[in-house]
Amino acid sequence: MAPDREGNGVRVLDVMRGSPAAEAGLRAGDVITQVDETEISEPRDLIGAIVQRQPGEQVRVVAMREDQQRTFNARLVSRQEALNNARAEADRRQQEMRRQQEERDRQGDRERQADRDRQEERERQADRQRQQERERQEARERQQDRERQQERERQERERQQERERQQERERQQERERQEDN
Repeated sequence: MAPDREGNGVRVLDVMRGSPAAEAGLRAGDVITQVDETEISEPRDLIGAIVQRQPGEQVRVVAMREDQQRTFNARLVSRQEALNNARAEADRRQQEMRRQQEERDRQGDRERQADRDRQEERERQADRQRQQERERQEARERQQDRERQQERERQERERQQERERQQERERQQERERQEDN
């Protein structure tokens, strides 16, 4: 709690879950201006109004919320019960913080795993592309080998045809010599 900036009461800074203030409906930001018949203008007024009462008593709390006056009924608790409630709330908050941290850790783990999975997929894709390029290169080389082989065969056929023509010319020349003789 803190004095209100305008000096019109005591501003509630925080309300612990399960506390009498929370059960009454008070919220952080409310400005308490009265407890039963006691006007409240500073924190010691509020403390004085509460310590005069016994645990279990009901008190009427008047507070301002967003420029509207509201009335709350709160049941007072002993200091020990308040400490127990505060410890329980602190434990609950700590557990909640641990749970949130664990969830952030799990989320981080999931994100890191997703990053690893994406990286592995990129690597697999790159491997597939390299393999496809090797296969295309091998296919080009096989095609070039076939074309070279076909060219060698064509050249061999031309040489063979040239030899056959040469032989035919030689036979023709031989026949012509024999006819001339």
